[in-house]
Amino acid sequence: MNSTHKKTKKAELKQIKGSVELITQIAALCHADLAVDVAYQAILNVLRGVVRFDAATLFLMDRRRKQLVSVATLGGVVDVLEFLPLGYGHGLPGWVAEEDKPVLLQDRSHNSDFNPETDYASVACVPLKAGDEVTGVLNVGCRRPSGITDRDVAELSAVAGLVT
Repeated sequence: MNSTHKKTKKAELKQIKGSVELITQIAALCHADLAVDVAYQAILNVLRGVVRFDAATLFLMDRRRKQLVSVATLGGVVDVLEFLPLGYGHGLPGWVAEEDKPVLLQDRSHNSDFNPETDYASVACVPLKAGDEVTGVLNVGCRRPSGITDRDVAELSAVAGLVT
C-alpha cells in the first residue's frame, strides 16, 4: 500500500469516527429529559463542534400553516432569500424543504448586495427528515468564503434524521 493510499484510508476512517461520535451525541441529547428548546439549542452546540460555523438556525415544519418556523438559533439567524415565497413560503429553507435537497452556497461574498457586516459568505441548508418526510431545515452560516464545505453538508445530512 503506498503512502497516498494510506493517508486517504486514514482520512476516511477519521471522518467515519467523527460521524459516529456526532450521531452518538445527538442521539443522547434526543433521549435526554430536556425541554424541547433546550434540546434544540444543545443540538446546535454539538453540531458546531463538528462543523465549524458562525451561526445556525433550526426551522421546523408547521404543516397546518404550511410554513417553516424558527425554533432555535445559535450565533445569529441564518436565512437566505427570506423575502422570496419559495416552497413553504420561507426563502431558500422553504425550497430545501419542498425539494428535499441540501444546498451549499460556498461563496456569496462576490454578490453585489453582499454585506460582510451582516451576511454569511458561506451558507448550507440541509433538510431534516423523519423517515422519508421532511420535518424541518437546518441552516448554517460562516463569515468566511468556503467556510462550509461539501464534507460539512455530508456530516449534517448524516445526522439530519436524528435532530427532529
